[in-house]
Parts: sequence; C-alpha cells; structure tokens
Amino acid sequence: MREFGRVDVAKYLFWERSDLLSSAESAAYHITLVREKMESISSDRIRQMLAHRFPEGTLPEAMALLVDGEQAFTERTATRILAEHGEACLNLCPKCQALCRTRVAQQCPRCFFAWHAEHLDIIGEQ
Repeated sequence: MREFGRVDVAKYLFWERSDLLSSAESAAYHITLVREKMESISSDRIRQMLAHRFPEGTLPEAMALLVDGEQAFTERTATRILAEHGEACLNLCPKCQALCRTRVAQQCPRCFFAWHAEHLDIIGEQ
C-alpha cells in the first residue's frame, strides 16, 4: 500500500471516500469502528448498549470481510478502490503529488502549495 508522508492511503479512502465503499464494506468498516470504541470504554453498561445497538452477527457479509482481520480488510478494500478508480479518487497536490489531508483541501501538507481559485489567478499572471 502506497503511503504519502504521514497520511496512509487506506485511512484516507475510508475517511474521505467512503462513497466508494460497497454496502458490505461500509458495514464492515462500521463494525471496526464500534470494536475500537468498545475497547476504549471502561463502562460495561455502555459496552453492552453498543453491542446491542450494533450486533455483529446480523451482518454476515460484513463479518465475512473481516475474517482475515481488520488490517487485511482495510488493505484489500483500499486496493480494490485504487484498482477501480486509480489515483483520480485521491486529492493529490498538483505540484509535488503529496496526498492532501481531505478530499476538498486545496493546500499541500508537504510543500504548502495552494491551488485555491484566487491563488491560481495570481500564479497564472506571473
């Protein structure tokens, strides 16, 4: 899996391009989020409430995606998205090709190049 600086492509795709996930992948991703949340909660009551509200057994397709573990699921899904959509689904800096922090960012986190509309007019005149 390709990395751009500190931002991992897989994490970017799950956070910023969740629209590219299938319904089963989206459900599996939500299961991983609930699991993380449950691990960090010390209250048994809240943990039980989460387990009741988000029962894993009712989502067999999603659970099947997680059989090999969460890391394997994440990498497999990111690989599929990149294979289907290429790097066009990533917001890359036009100057240095670094992965931006968000889908709509217009300033590079690495080289700080800005491509906001007002900056492009100024740059084009030089």
